[in-house]
Amino acid sequence: MNVPIKLTDLIPIEHPDQYKLHLSCANEEGAHPLNEYIVDRHNWVGWNEWKGEKNQWTRKYIFSFIEFYLISNAYLFGGVFEVRERLSNRYVLEEVSDFAKWEGRLICKFRRYQGLRGRAFNLEKLLDSFEVFQILSEK
Repeated sequence: MNVPIKLTDLIPIEHPDQYKLHLSCANEEGAHPLNEYIVDRHNWVGWNEWKGEKNQWTRKYIFSFIEFYLISNAYLFGGVFEVRERLSNRYVLEEVSDFAKWEGRLICKFRRYQGLRGRAFNLEKLLDSFEVFQILSEK
């Protein structure tokens, strides 16, 4: 019997209460973050910097995933960003290099249950729900 590998087995998070989870999926205009990531990683970073009307990044870090629509209930790890500044129209972020080797390579399974809407969540509530599905050899 295969025992699932939890995301936390691979990437331990000491203080998950310092992170917001970003579950990025297609926006209202139909743009998809996975396509944006593939075309230009800078575009993907912009999805994290976008503020909109709400201040959703209320914690020190953003733990980002991109919906990997090629596989049901799968998310590509998009990196961890430190929120350096909260401006009126966007966030100023800095990538946390400790997680960079997994960005664009780690695919996790996560079931986004009915009622889990939005893009920003407290990481500690959902972290244990992520299971490692695949690690790609390159981004």
